[in-house]
Amino acid sequence: MPKQRDEAIETHPPVICDYNHPPPDPQTGARFGILDRPGGAWAAHKNGVAEWDGRRWVFTDPQEGMVVYNEQEGRAYRYTRGDWHGLDE
Repeated sequence: MPKQRDEAIETHPPVICDYNHPPPDPQTGARFGILDRPGGAWAAHKNGVAEWDGRRWVFTDPQEGMVVYNEQEGRAYRYTRGDWHGLDE
């Protein structure tokens, strides 16, 4: 019998990479992981995800169990216990 998991996996669109500050000239639709020392327009969104909609940043705050794939690292992360952890950890 296959092993069942108790936790649901909520996946979100991938991020390009992680930064602490917004890049100077993002493309519309670009998504970035926000690291633990954010600044500028990202200052209030530690560990969140920022997406540039062409005019402004749209933020997704991390939620327990949230999964995001980091394209630059080629690795998926889950948000648990207040931080991001690789799915292979």
